[in-house]
Amino acid sequence: SDTEWGKYGAWSDWSTTPVSKSESRDVESKTQYHYRDISYETDYTDWGSWSDWTKDYIAKNETTDVQTTTLYAYYYFQCPNCGKRWHGWNFNCFAWDGGCGTYVPESSWHEMWSPVSWSQAGFQDFHGTGKYVTYYFGDRWFKYDDTYGGTCIGYRYCTRSSYQKKVEGSWSSWSDTPYSSSSTREVETRTVYHYRDRTQTTTYHYSRWGEWSEWSTNPVTGSNTRDVETATFYRYRDRVTQTTYYFRRWSAWSQYSETPASSSETREVQTKTQYRFKSR
Repeated sequence: SDTEWGKYGAWSDWSTTPVSKSESRDVESKTQYHYRDISYETDYTDWGSWSDWTKDYIAKNETTDVQTTTLYAYYYFQCPNCGKRWHGWNFNCFAWDGGCGTYVPESSWHEMWSPVSWSQAGFQDFHGTGKYVTYYFGDRWFKYDDTYGGTCIGYRYCTRSSYQKKVEGSWSSWSDTPYSSSSTREVETRTVYHYRDRTQTTTYHYSRWGEWSEWSTNPVTGSNTRDVETATFYRYRDRVTQTTYYFRRWSAWSQYSETPASSSETREVQTKTQYRFKSR
């Protein structure tokens, strides 16, 4: 037998499924591209916590939110030695109120501007001094004299940060056209495959027998080029009684035949072996 490769068939469709090359399969691969455009827009983080109130003006903008309210002034002068809080200065820290007798200077001034109103703070007269004190904040704070502008507009703010938010477009269709990535374009690649197959044809070479020869009594020997068959042929003759004679005689012999015949008182049988052959 002989084997021979046939022609390749049609190419399959392109696919992302990897295919291996072999004697019966031809494979091609290529890189495909698709992309999406990238843009950026300004976006903001969440707002932070509110600051403390202040008298200083604060302007509102995209990253700063501002609230306003009325602030109320509170103050005290503090003894530099024992820390006692007083309604004024230029005197010694009063012993009658637990003071230490240390001189209280003007420079010991402290003030606080709070959204807590004076009425809410609950002032009370400070020992007939004409000054009003509150313990609303935990220690002594005195009411700022109205004649000196004890209220003002207060400001507090919270902030947020701005950043450039990435906006991604839709992916394009896959294409054989190469694209390059950039700050405004994102590119992905993939490998695709297609294949075509061919078949192998096997050709078998053989010989065949010729026609049988005529039967013959000549012996023939079989070989790889000669097939031999044997058969037994028979012939017979019948013995008949002649009534006009006082003896019997045999009839003529029949032709040899493959049909078996048996001997009897009235039949004599002879056999012979014949051969036939065919060649290739």
